[in-house]
Amino acid sequence: MKKFIAISVMLALIVGAAFAETRLSGSVEVRWNILEIDENKDGTGGPIARTGTNTSAAGGVMHAGVVQLSHSDSEEGIRGVLKLQWEGYNAFTFDSAWIEWKPIEQVAFFLGRDGDGKFQNSNLTRWGFHRMPRGISVEGWDGHAYIIGAWDGAGAALTVNPIDMINVNLVLNLADRDALEEAPSRLRRWEDVWQDSFLATVNFNLDVGRINLTYSNISYGWPWGPSFKDIIGLSFHSNRLIDGVELEVGGHYRPEDEANPIRLGLGLFWNGGDFGVKFRSLARIPGSSDDRLYIASDIMPWVMTDFAEVRLSVRLVVDQTGDADPTIGWHVNPYIVKGLGAVQFRVGIMLEDDNGDGTIGFKLPLSFILGF
Repeated sequence: MKKFIAISVMLALIVGAAFAETRLSGSVEVRWNILEIDENKDGTGGPIARTGTNTSAAGGVMHAGVVQLSHSDSEEGIRGVLKLQWEGYNAFTFDSAWIEWKPIEQVAFFLGRDGDGKFQNSNLTRWGFHRMPRGISVEGWDGHAYIIGAWDGAGAALTVNPIDMINVNLVLNLADRDALEEAPSRLRRWEDVWQDSFLATVNFNLDVGRINLTYSNISYGWPWGPSFKDIIGLSFHSNRLIDGVELEVGGHYRPEDEANPIRLGLGLFWNGGDFGVKFRSLARIPGSSDDRLYIASDIMPWVMTDFAEVRLSVRLVVDQTGDADPTIGWHVNPYIVKGLGAVQFRVGIMLEDDNGDGTIGFKLPLSFILGF
């Protein structure tokens, strides 16, 4: 541990010397699961109650955190980020480490890895829908795999803006995310790179919104999502059609998929000031009678009060293959967000049947987050 701290400090000094205007930011979060009740987990058919499980140890620990060094120099056209994160008792991981150089306004070169997903097109249907950690609100989402474009592997990218309304992004993926987590120095062989390591996106910035066209030949994908190899994606995003309303719709198609399913995503946000509603939905439309149908939808109203922000998340998931009986999962998840100076306090209630088997779980988690 001492050796790791020494290396981290040395890296900070090196980056600080290279980038005179480097900014340090981050957050530390502690979580505590006050109570959890899961039916049938004790093996007797009855409910079992316990404290301090899954989301943290009893009494609370430094459970998650992020430390980021960043630099932006508009005169030199250079930006750089070094981002470390950890969760639970796991060691630090390099979530992001990249440098981008923009020699002229129309061209930018990128080298490294952006763990948040560079060239993101799923603005409303992505994982961060709730804008908060998984310990308090229920997530388990795969929006990236429906409205495509985000790239979180390591490699090189070129962005060209030939005219104001068009952005062209070209990616050469040199190492996928799983390989980076297992061995950060493990890059791919060139003969493999040429076969399945390209991603290209074209963004058309119109008066009514943005149209995104994406082609991906990257063979890796999220464990819970489809492969990103040889697929074509199209999406539209706008916050200019109706005042206070933000819309996103899109999907992708993979010609080589024998079942020929179509995957679609929809996001709709309405912000009325002190009150608003967020809605998102994903759908896998089967291409044959024995193929899989998958529909997941979230609706989340929220309201600002004098005391705190109150949120409610309700999810319904339908999963069916062929003529088999559908599996229906759901959750109801009310929670509050309260600012206490530099600290944000969050507490919620989770009531869910995420497997659709009639087994209902109950959790009462809380967390404190300090940002700096």
